Amino acid sequence: MLTSKLQAAGRFLWALVVITLPVTSFRYFPFLGKETMVRPLAFYPLAMLALVLCWRMIRGDLRFRLNPSLILLGLFLAAALTATAWGWTFGMIPMHGQTFNGRAIRAVITLAGGIAFFLAVILMNQDEDDLRFTLRWMYAGLTISILWSGLQMISYLTGIPAIEQLSKAQLAFSTRRLLDKARVVGFAFEPSWLANQMATVYLPWLTAALLSGYRVFKKRWLEPVLLGAALTVLLMTFSRGGIVMSLAAIVLTFLFTQRHRMKNWATWFIHPLKKGLLRERLTSFALRAGVAGAVLAVLTGAFWVLSTNDYFAKLWQSNKRGSVVEYLVDIYAGPRLGYAIAGWEIYAEHPLTGIGLGASGMQIYDHIPDWTVTLVSEVSEQLTTNSWIYPNPKNLYIRLLAETGLIGFTLYLLFWLSILGVVIRWLGKTDGVGRFTGIAGLFVWIVLILFNFTQDSFIDPNQWMGVGILLGLTLAEKNRIFPLKELT
Repeated sequence: MLTSKLQAAGRFLWALVVITLPVTSFRYFPFLGKETMVRPLAFYPLAMLALVLCWRMIRGDLRFRLNPSLILLGLFLAAALTATAWGWTFGMIPMHGQTFNGRAIRAVITLAGGIAFFLAVILMNQDEDDLRFTLRWMYAGLTISILWSGLQMISYLTGIPAIEQLSKAQLAFSTRRLLDKARVVGFAFEPSWLANQMATVYLPWLTAALLSGYRVFKKRWLEPVLLGAALTVLLMTFSRGGIVMSLAAIVLTFLFTQRHRMKNWATWFIHPLKKGLLRERLTSFALRAGVAGAVLAVLTGAFWVLSTNDYFAKLWQSNKRGSVVEYLVDIYAGPRLGYAIAGWEIYAEHPLTGIGLGASGMQIYDHIPDWTVTLVSEVSEQLTTNSWIYPNPKNLYIRLLAETGLIGFTLYLLFWLSILGVVIRWLGKTDGVGRFTGIAGLFVWIVLILFNFTQDSFIDPNQWMGVGILLGLTLAEKNRIFPLKELT
């Protein structure tokens, strides 16, 4: 009786976690300063879910199993903590009121929060029924996010309702108002965060549903409609990284998993009917012309929409192409380049162990390139004495190299390579849910590998959600085939 009640409570709390994922910067978080931007609302129900899961494990009706991926993640965590302890001996000077101890504690807490979310995802996705439950509530959250984003889109285009009214509603739960520019943010902090969310949480499973034919709803049209709506929201964020990386993930996933279909489609398109009645041949040619025209119209329309946004269109409208640096500064990517270069210089000084979690920001300005001070206003403003902003490399790979050194970076890379091995295993399956999981897993792996070049937060649930589902299903399936001792 108690076991069933705990299971029901766990599912209820898990549904709350999944449906609240779109809110990334919840304003009511205690003990966090204004510089903390990542504040997932999902961590409130997650905290209660963690208590339920721990209670179930203590009672013995829930077991947590290890595999090579989790062992590698544990080794990475140990390396990161060791690097942080070593970094403490450097005696770094405080910056903008931030001390090494404070930043290290904050970094460890965010890493622990991300891993806690990751482990919860694994435990709550142990079989196909769990997967379907998760996806249904995930799509419910997506639907709410699409509706709110659509209302913002209408406001930008028509002025009704006024954007100021929507901003007041946004500030009721978020730390930031809506942008004055016509870029949709949904429930997120900024457009790029919404694009990241669409690309890493929702698009993988919706794309996999379309490519595999597997559905979680009886009405098979629901997932394709949600996919189209999610892509529209992604487009209206005008997030250059989000759109380009999502497109790359879609194309690569399609190429790696649909080779047989590509051959059949190419044969169908290139070789229309050559015999038969004239009417049948004309219909055949018209059908192919219609398909080609529809694809061309969608691509042309998307390009036209993107070209109407000066921020996005700057990618091809920039006239400063004399050097890579000038071009990147002109398209507003100068700060990221400067921070990445500084992070790399920090790594070069401490290549083996790094300087400790959270500490890269304390030394970034000592290594920032000279050209950023004169060419990039964002950097020059942060160098003033009254600035409170704490910088970061804005690139997870550079951050890991700078803060955990080659040891931590290598272990993190091995963790992701092990996840790729899991993905390949799922892609080899022929059953519906297996193929579906493999395609979604490949999409998740590709898009996260790309997004880590533009993000560096461990606590963001987006990067743990898809991988956690994949690993949870893998551990449960493997345990049914092999005895537990072979896993550990």
